[in-house]
This record gives sequence, structure tokens and C-alpha cells, in this order.
Amino acid sequence: MLKFFSVVLLCLFTLGKSCNSTRNVSIQRFDKESFEQLLTTKDIIIDFKRTPCFGTCPSYRIIAFNDYTLAFHGQMFVDSVGYFISSISLKNIKQIQYKAEEIDFFSLQKQYPLEVNIADLPSTITKLSYKEKEHEVTNKNYNSPEFLTNFEILLDSLLIPSRYIKQNNTIHTK
Repeated sequence: MLKFFSVVLLCLFTLGKSCNSTRNVSIQRFDKESFEQLLTTKDIIIDFKRTPCFGTCPSYRIIAFNDYTLAFHGQMFVDSVGYFISSISLKNIKQIQYKAEEIDFFSLQKQYPLEVNIADLPSTITKLSYKEKEHEVTNKNYNSPEFLTNFEILLDSLLIPSRYIKQNNTIHTK
């Protein structure tokens, strides 16, 4: 099952890169203070985090702002550890919003599954804010709904330039 998700993730990274191939995206290293200042001075529309596990799970946070600024904080088991700033296309933002509406993101439970507390599992935390709505979903990545896992894979592919994430690491989904 993990091999399947690795292949899907690799395909989505390729798709995401090809969707953005018509424009040159600048990526710059940032310091922690500038990153934190962005959080207080700009309107966040997407806040996406993958938390660590006891193994080699990639751990990072990526934030998209309403002015198409993209901030990445690579923490562990990613190629680019540190703070980086880039941009995201309106096309990718619209694709994420469309998919969020398709899965009725703003009506989802706040946590999946409700009854699990396994310390070694990484969580995926997704917060969306638009159309005067805001909602956060924590996925404990254990028997999670397939539509939520697929949405998170889409977010990875559209938000994160593939060079940030190690190609040989898989993101644990189930």
C-alpha cells in the first residue's frame, strides 16, 4: 500500500511541476523572525503541516497567503531544512479550493479518526480560510478516509516544490 502511495505522490509531484513549468518561481531562504512576521502581517488561506514520527517521516509546514506568497518551514527529513519563501499560482490555489469544496472540507470532523492515540503516527494538519470560512482538520493517518488522504496528497503536489521533500521518503498515510 505504501508503494502505491509513493508512486501516486511521485506522479503528483511531476504533475504539479508541469503545471507550474510556464513560470519561473523564485525560492529564497528566509530567517525565522521574517517567517514569523509573515504569519502576523499577511492573511493565511492555507496552512498545511506534517508532524514528525519516531522514524523518518518528513516534517514541515507550508503556508499560502492571499497575495500568493508561499512560506515553507522544513523541519526534519526534508532536503531543505529551514525557512524559505516562494510563490504559488492562482491556478493552484483555485484547484485546491475546488477540491476542498468537492469533499466539503468545511463540514469535515476536526479530527480523523476520533478514537486513536498512537504516539508514533505523524499527523497531517490542514487549515483552510476563504469565503469567510475557516476550518482545521487533523488527520492522525490511521484508517483515515481515502478522500482526506487524497486531498492531502493534492496539497503536497500543488504547494511544495518537489526539491524540498526527499524523493526516497514516503509519507505514511495508513
